[in-house]
Amino acid sequence: MKKLFYLLFLFSLNVSGQGLSNRWVMGYSCCHGDFGGLDIDFSSGAPNVISLQRNMSINCTVGSITDSLGNLLFVSNGIYISNAMDDTMQNGTGINPSPYTTSRIVDGLAIPQANLVIPFPEDSTKYYLFHETSDDMYGTWATLNLYYSVIDMTLDGGLGAVVQKNTILLHDSLVSGRIVACKCLSPLISRTKFVNQFCHT
Repeated sequence: MKKLFYLLFLFSLNVSGQGLSNRWVMGYSCCHGDFGGLDIDFSSGAPNVISLQRNMSINCTVGSITDSLGNLLFVSNGIYISNAMDDTMQNGTGINPSPYTTSRIVDGLAIPQANLVIPFPEDSTKYYLFHETSDDMYGTWATLNLYYSVIDMTLDGGLGAVVQKNTILLHDSLVSGRIVACKCLSPLISRTKFVNQFCHT
């Protein structure tokens, strides 16, 4: 029997107050060629809405991260990863391989919460991007693979590069999107131990 469930990652992180999620990145996919964007910046403690032009088209799927000062480091629309210069990150194409991803290449994936960025607990220059797509486009539209990729921000002059891509973390029938994370309350539960235990349960 196929299982449908939400996946909750528990990481032992100390990120409160660091501003890593102070900039919410949004966009639209209606006007091919000249894409627009809307960011909400919470760095000052109050929401500041910023309208800007962005090359990346964003539909429902978006994952982004900022540095400790709230400066955008990179963003993904489920199709590729863009750096802070609004350009394709080195090795940032070809994530989420599937016919559905290919069909959405112009607009971005239309799956809510299908990207999640988490900093490495032991290395502030590296980030995990957890991501997924629809792997059964001509059948159930189910998500069958939960992937992760690794971004190293020390590369390409500080603009970052993808050093590991489309590594399968889970292979099963999954609910599309809804990837979330929370801070682990117990320092005794390590990231690796939890993920290994979860994946083999």
